[in-house]
Amino acid sequence: MAQVDPRLGRIPDALLKDRETRIYFEDLERFLTDAWVRSGGGEDLIQDVGDQQTAEDGGNRSYRKFDDEIAELAGAIDQIKRTNKNLELLLNEALEEISEVKVKSKLRSRLTEQKLNELIERYEDGT
Repeated sequence: MAQVDPRLGRIPDALLKDRETRIYFEDLERFLTDAWVRSGGGEDLIQDVGDQQTAEDGGNRSYRKFDDEIAELAGAIDQIKRTNKNLELLLNEALEEISEVKVKSKLRSRLTEQKLNELIERYEDGT
């Protein structure tokens, strides 16, 4: 906001006569003036409208920023979904290969067991 008047009020002469009282009220006046300035104090309605428009523009920029971030997040989510599908396919392929390996391993074990049994029978028969 615009700073129309840097002083909030005048200290009465009666309070300025005593040194301690004067120092107290001057400090209080400075404090109130600083608080008024820092809070954007002013009575300039034209400036107030300008400040309001700036705040609204900032709000629009914030919404656009959020929209951009949401779009970016949506893109990241799509990428994660695609990656997830690819990982599912790879996992299914790996599981199929593991199943094939297990089946082959069982078959080999059975064949090996059969051959060992045949050799044992031959040995026992003396052939």
